[in-house]
Amino acid sequence: MSFFKLKSRKNGSHCVEKNKVMLDRNVIYSFGSQSHQNYGQVIFKPNGELYGYSNQNEFSWKMDNNELCLLNNIGEVTSRFQYYNDYWLGHGEGNKWPFYLLPLIKFEFYDKNNTFNNSGFFVNSIPKSGTYFLEDALKKLGVDSTRLHLTGHDVVDDFRNLPDHEIHVNPGQVRIACPVHYVTQMLNGRIAVGHVEEYDSIIKMHQQKVTVFNLRRNLRDVLVSLYRFKLSKVKPFGEFDLHWRSFSEQSRFVGFLLTYSQFEISHIKQIGEMMLMDKDSIDLTYEEMCEGVFSDTNKLKLEQVRSGFSNDLSSALRLQYGKVNPTYSGSRSNWQSIWNDDAESFFQTSGLADLNSRLGY
Repeated sequence: MSFFKLKSRKNGSHCVEKNKVMLDRNVIYSFGSQSHQNYGQVIFKPNGELYGYSNQNEFSWKMDNNELCLLNNIGEVTSRFQYYNDYWLGHGEGNKWPFYLLPLIKFEFYDKNNTFNNSGFFVNSIPKSGTYFLEDALKKLGVDSTRLHLTGHDVVDDFRNLPDHEIHVNPGQVRIACPVHYVTQMLNGRIAVGHVEEYDSIIKMHQQKVTVFNLRRNLRDVLVSLYRFKLSKVKPFGEFDLHWRSFSEQSRFVGFLLTYSQFEISHIKQIGEMMLMDKDSIDLTYEEMCEGVFSDTNKLKLEQVRSGFSNDLSSALRLQYGKVNPTYSGSRSNWQSIWNDDAESFFQTSGLADLNSRLGY
């Protein structure tokens, strides 16, 4: 809640009731003007700092009695806002130019686990490379999940009110446009997951002291697993997504590859290329996670997060292996089961074979 009613009893012989408005800092707000446009998103940090949208007129903030004030870069009030049941409406200082602050994503208060030397975790993966497998292992170690899924530069899927079996079934219904690094700024020790190919966003996460895991897998297995997942669980996204589903079993996989070559498969290539650039994240393969075995380099990085973390995470992964999660049915894909000459031709000519080799497969 952003609104609190405080009672004071000592004032002579009678009771005085005070109303005090406090800004909820567990919120990503959208900032804009009803007379112009939405300017961007903003997070109100302690000590009057703003994260995200900021310029010389909106540089910092303060509370003045029950009003939220935005200040310019020399400390002068440039706009004032009053609170109205979860949102703030205001105007320019000394004029009627209207402004709004609307909650875009609200976070529950969370008491950070201070045993970790970071601000939170982001599980970034090539799709079907163990995203929720690793998330569930981290949850076994006492890390809470935000249930927010991040993609690209500014795609956030909010799965918080969905049961596990409905996650990713119809993502368009829970999609929010918000730069992904705003979400990781608010982790406070929690986990977010996703498929982010924008290296600038990953750099911002490192600057936020977020531990980023980059998960990879043999891309042949990725394609087969993604095909099975789309066919069995995800609702068709449009007319283009219906045709390949109607093909005979022998032709359906190649139809899927051709249909998604400019969509998810192109995205897979972009994520893989980004991971080859990123030297600061913890690179894990799906195969390593299934065995709970880490390279010496990864052991060192994990120990920097917390002493003993390498052994703890290895044990948690072994306990979690084979268990159903939102995108895993309990049956591990084997690319050779449906692969054929046409699929291999696509794999070679699309550049996936070369990328797979550079990823270590």
